[in-house]
Amino acid sequence: LLVAGATGSGKSRSGVFSPLAQLIHLNGPDRLNVWLLDSVKREATTLFGDAPQVERSVIAEDGDQVVDLLEAFTASMDARYRAQQGREFDPARSDAKLLIVEEWSDLRDLLLEKDQLERVVRAVNRVGQLGRAAGHHIILVTQKASAEVIPPRLKSNFKGRLSGYF
Repeated sequence: LLVAGATGSGKSRSGVFSPLAQLIHLNGPDRLNVWLLDSVKREATTLFGDAPQVERSVIAEDGDQVVDLLEAFTASMDARYRAQQGREFDPARSDAKLLIVEEWSDLRDLLLEKDQLERVVRAVNRVGQLGRAAGHHIILVTQKASAEVIPPRLKSNFKGRLSGYF
């Protein structure tokens, strides 16, 4: 899911945090694992960081943290995909994993160097391509959904999109 909107539009609170609160309420840690990658505002980690469903919570202070988290999420997805041996993901047999990336444009513009950005885009792209089949999902939140911020090869893997003023 790609969530985009201007600062103060309510994209995080209405488009991400409200549905996430419902998911956490309805699913225990054995059914849902949330990974949070928070940037400048630290809202996601403040609101949800202590929930038992939160497997990893990172407040990004440097590019290496961003790369490490996204590559770990991708490795988890790849391992599950291989373990399924071509079978469809069955939520009754395994937990779903949800990665929320808060303020993508800030991470991209303020923290990531060129080589780190390539690694991060590659990881996000892989999750977009294969994630649903392995029970791994991603919500990318950004202020700007332009082609320079979210390259077309990345955007094409986000079929669900929320935008506008909430």
